[in-house]
Amino acid sequence: MLVARDANYNISIDTSRSIRRALGGYVVWYRTDHIGTHLHNGKPFNREVVQSLVRCDSLLFKVISVDMSLGARAPISQQRTEPDELFEQPWRRVERGTAEEMAAQAGCTFAARQYAVKRR
Repeated sequence: MLVARDANYNISIDTSRSIRRALGGYVVWYRTDHIGTHLHNGKPFNREVVQSLVRCDSLLFKVISVDMSLGARAPISQQRTEPDELFEQPWRRVERGTAEEMAAQAGCTFAARQYAVKRR
């Protein structure tokens, strides 16, 4: 579901795969489609699929995984965080007033709804 857009990219969330974590946090999947093509280690990409751990009370997040690709093609880069690395990774703050903030809030809203439905 498309949840945020600006001049540089469109951000969507996967509303079906959220997982509730302790302290009000959720694992949320985001897909960012960049308007322009970028390079990562000399390889072009315009799509990122990111799995994040988001603390909804403060909009702090940690990155669990990132896949970069050129559209729907095979990933040019895949980054994974091991559980101990995730624990040690510092929390980052979502920048206020940005498309990322809209995406984080939407991810939290849909994850909370999904969890509430699962509990019924």
